[in-house]
Parts: sequence; structure tokens; C-alpha cells
Amino acid sequence: MKKRLWAFLLALSVVLTACGVEEEQELGDFVVRASIGARPETLDPAHVRGTAGQTVVSHLFENLLRWETGPNGQCTLAPGQAESYTAEESYDGSVTYTFTLRRGLEWSDGRSITAQDFLYTWRRLFDAEAPAAGLSNLAMLRGYEAAMAGDLEALGVAAPDRYTFTVTIESPCAYFLDLFCAGVMTMPVPERAVRRGRWGEDADHLVTNGPYTLESVDGERAVLVRSGHYHDRKSVGPDQLEFLWEGSYEDFASGELDLIDAIPAETLSLLNTDGISWQLGPVLSTYTLLLNNAAEPFDNEFVRRAFVQAIDLEALLAVLDSPTETAATGIVPRGVTERGAPPAEEEPPEDDLPPLPGTEPEEPEEPTVWDFRAAGDANRTAAVLSAEERRSEAARLLAQAGYPGGRGFPAVEYYYVNTAQNRLVAQTLRDQWMAALGVSVTIRAVSEEELRQQLLDGTYTCASFPISSGINDASAFLSRWGTGKVGNLVRSNILAYDLLIEIAGVTFDTAAREAYLHDAEEILLDSCGVAPLFFYGRGYAVASGLTGLCRQGSGIFHLQHLRRPETEGTV
Repeated sequence: MKKRLWAFLLALSVVLTACGVEEEQELGDFVVRASIGARPETLDPAHVRGTAGQTVVSHLFENLLRWETGPNGQCTLAPGQAESYTAEESYDGSVTYTFTLRRGLEWSDGRSITAQDFLYTWRRLFDAEAPAAGLSNLAMLRGYEAAMAGDLEALGVAAPDRYTFTVTIESPCAYFLDLFCAGVMTMPVPERAVRRGRWGEDADHLVTNGPYTLESVDGERAVLVRSGHYHDRKSVGPDQLEFLWEGSYEDFASGELDLIDAIPAETLSLLNTDGISWQLGPVLSTYTLLLNNAAEPFDNEFVRRAFVQAIDLEALLAVLDSPTETAATGIVPRGVTERGAPPAEEEPPEDDLPPLPGTEPEEPEEPTVWDFRAAGDANRTAAVLSAEERRSEAARLLAQAGYPGGRGFPAVEYYYVNTAQNRLVAQTLRDQWMAALGVSVTIRAVSEEELRQQLLDGTYTCASFPISSGINDASAFLSRWGTGKVGNLVRSNILAYDLLIEIAGVTFDTAAREAYLHDAEEILLDSCGVAPLFFYGRGYAVASGLTGLCRQGSGIFHLQHLRRPETEGTV
């Protein structure tokens, strides 16, 4: 008996020693330090806010799907905790997603992950005392209203067995997988750890399932180390991630940081002068001119079109002189995903004769477009008018509206939120309208709260305001302008637009859906008094040689697949 016990202990010590050596070998010196924003209040996936906190959480937890860096540098969806999934549309228009989990998944404490963990996580979002941030975005989930009333059993989620998790939504939702199956809010959390208390506060009270675990977090930084329980450890690049809550470009330039986000505009201007490279990350927001269709004189389509045509965006951006703002070409900003599938290659019928040598048409391959803005701009067929031609067209339209040369035009007030940048925009537009149309516009600065209320109440004639969304999808920027919608700040009413948005909302064909949305945007910009002025952006920089960085349009960074150049002479 003693011999057997000693033999067991000896074997156990060999295993533990081997594990210790393996862990020491895995944890090397590839450390990435990043400054991405202020310290988040919590690291609980259901409640974390802001891109800094969501970036940290995205490395600690993994959802059913995950984000990876695609061949063109864009973020693409890939299997995460689920090795596969299916989507089945029912006769009533609902869609059921069935996810099959990987075998052998483990939490960072070594316990098994099952579909029950996902079931608990989704139901926990509806906690009456502490509902998840952004819960209203899940309104398409079957049983949403019942769950909001406390009936969690009615929620359209189920775990038929340990490895199967299902979700049913009432109608097709093109961004469902992106936002809710790869997003932060629904990342799985272990019930036992949550119930122990102080969940999401520190390293001692956080059990995770992602590529990293939390070693420490304080007022200066969060330190993450590679997890020994992650299912795909070979894909993880950095051995350690350090997220610093405060960092400057000087720290990056000196080599103390490998990544810095939200570089101040004045610093970016200096970098441009010195020829130093940096990258412009999109922000899901468009600063937009709004003309109230229900208020005189903008209840006249020709007046609305005249005011829009008179705007010289190139001159406006020159006045702003900002390295992070770019001229808007649509209401949907850059960084929003184009979900249409690449065009399929059509094969000729088998009985067709091959073309004669030298007669084959030389057609360039159509590149796959991942950005809604790029696809929309490329599909435009209308000729681009010069600034002078636009002014001439604006004057013609105003005359057609009954105000030739601006004569008889009523007093108009333009409202904007009181900031230095917004003031420059207001002054520039006022001057451009006077020069092109001969009309006098009074500009008025107000608080954000005051202007927001005016826009919602419709008690304004002309204003500019950012149109933003936390959802990376064109519909989030376009569906709001439907007739009678609360978000329709210009009170437009166009049947063709409403039909396109409605059809796009129920089709399961993503390519057709994107086409409907592009057409709807063209209608919106043509005559509705919605005039995008500029896209916002954020400057960031990454250390030379690091590859594999993935940045979502929402501003979340993914660093787990970073690679560094091989060092000469290493063994």
C-alpha cells in the first residue's frame, strides 16, 4: 500500500514539475504595453462601459464567437467558445441560432464551461436590480418583454445539453452575431464566482475564460497574463498585456508604450509636420446639418436642397484644420461593416463554346469591400460638382423655391452645441449661405441638453448635431429617419425610404439588405434636409514591427494576435 502511495506521489511530482516547466516556457518576455483610456469602473462584461474597459474585458473573456485580424487587416468573426453554429429561419420570421460549444473548455480556475454558463449569463442581463448596460438593444430577443417583467423562463435562450446553446430572435438581425455573440455584454460569466460578491472588482474576484487572466489592477494599470486554460493558447502572441490608464505620446515615442489611443489633435498636427506616421481610427459618429421639414422655410424641398448644395465641405474642413475630422460622404460613418457578400463567380453553361483567343474581355477583379462607406461611395453614379457649380445650383434651387437672390427669405436661426469646433462650423456655414444664396442666418450656441431637447421636440428650424450609434451597422444610422420615428429629427416623410428600410429589416439575404440600405441613404441625402458634414476620428499609433492588430469600428482593440518581428540571433 505504501509503495503504491509513494509511486503515486512520485508520479504526481513529475507531472507538477513538468507543468511548472511548461508554464515557465510559455510565459516569455513578449510584453505589450498600451494606453487606451481611463480606468473602467468595473470589469464585469454586463456592466463595463467605454472602449478602454471593453478592450480589457475582451482579452479576459471570450464569447461564442471572437474577433480576429482578417487578410486585409479588418476585424473578422471567427469561432470562439463555439466551434460552429447554425441559423434556422421559421415560418413566422423568427430566427433560431444553435451554437455547438467546443469540448474541454475551462474557466481560469480549471472548472468546465458548459452551455448552462451561457444560459445563466443571458438571463443575468435582465437582473431587475442591475440590468445590463445597453440591454434595450436586445429587444429583438424572443421573450424580451416577459423577461423585463421578471419572467426569465420565457426568454428565448436554452441549453438543451452541456454543449448546445440556442438563441431565438423574433426577426432577422444582421448584426446579431457581431454585437451579441462576439460582443462584450454577453460574454459568459460563472455563476458561482458572481454570487461570491465583489465580482469584476479585482484579480481575486474574477474568473475568466479568455486568452488572458487578470494578474492585478490598480489606479495606474491592469496587468494581464496568458491563461493556461484557454482553448487556443497557440494563437496567443503577447505573454503579458499591460493597460495603462494614463499615457502620453512622449511615452510611446520613448518606447515605454507599444500602443497609444486617442492622441490629442495638437500632437497629431505636429506629427504630420514632422512626417511621423500614425493611424486614423473611425468613430461611429457623423456631425450632421439638420433642416426641420416641418418648419418654415425648410418645409420646402427646394429650400432644403439649396442649403445643402451651398455647403463647401472642402472649405469647411480647411477652416477646422483638424487631423481627425474628414469630409462626410454619407450619414453612415467610416468603420461600419459592409455585410454584403462578395459577388459570386458565374460559370458559363457547359454547352457554351470558349471565346476565341484574344477576344476575352479584360475585366478587373472586384475587390471585397468590408466598409459600408467605401461600398456606398464606390456605387455612386452621380457626377461630382465643383464648389462653384454647387453654388450655382444652390442659387437656382432657392430661386425655384420663390426666393431669387435670397429676396424675401425669412429669418432663420441655426443652433449648435457651444464648443469651439462647433462654433467654427456655424460661422463657416453662415458665411457660405450668405455668399451662395444671399440669405442671412443667425447662429446661436446652446447647451447639449437644450439642443437635444429642441431636436426631439421639433422646436427648431436649423441645427447641427452628431448622429451616433453604439451599434456597428448601417441600419442604426438609417432606420431612425423613418416616418413617425422618434429619432427622425428632421420630420421627413418619404414612402420610398420607409419601404426600403422596412424590407431591409426583414430580409435574410445580407447582400440584398445592404443594397436596400445604400439606396435608402441616397434618398435621405437627396431631399430630406439631412446633410452630413464630417466624420469624427481618433488618432492612434502602434509600435513599428508589431503586426496582427485588430481594431473594431467601435474603437475596441484586440491585441491577443499581435506578433513581433523575429529577433536575429535568438534560439
